[in-house]
Amino acid sequence: MTVIRIGGIELTQDEARDLYDSGRRYLISYNTITEMTYDAKTDCFGGKVICRKPKGQKLGFTRRGRFYSFTKEEIDGFLKGVLR
Repeated sequence: MTVIRIGGIELTQDEARDLYDSGRRYLISYNTITEMTYDAKTDCFGGKVICRKPKGQKLGFTRRGRFYSFTKEEIDGFLKGVLR
């Protein structure tokens, strides 16, 4: 099994595929929100940073070592609440 890193999160290729196929393409970790990308030609997953924790903010988006996956609609609601 191949382990890949997307936004500092380690996933297997199968885990990444399952999240991507189910529409849960946004990964939230302690410091960053990352959008998963997929290249069909090379069958590789990657990521694009959407948002970083603001400097001076003491608390992260999640607890350290944890991550959550969201759909487009869920991440929009989350960002509206965080970036007021």
